[in-house]
Amino acid sequence: MAFEVFKSVLQQLRTFTKILSIEELDLLWAIEHHSGDFEDDAQYASAYNGVCDYFITRDKALLEQNSPLCPMTVISPSDFVAAME
Repeated sequence: MAFEVFKSVLQQLRTFTKILSIEELDLLWAIEHHSGDFEDDAQYASAYNGVCDYFITRDKALLEQNSPLCPMTVISPSDFVAAME
């Protein structure tokens, strides 16, 4: 039952999200701009290079990366859900 719920949620998410891979350039950017969490840095680079509208994270350091120069909004999961309602 839990897998069926997961599958249903994932199918719904796929209607308005895209799944990106992490490419070599994303890893190189993460190495160069390492903020203390390499995995988050690589995911951030992938989202940025994938021209995403939002980067959803609980990481406080990344949440502070919102900048008018960045085309992507860095947002917490709860704020994203509230914005979508």
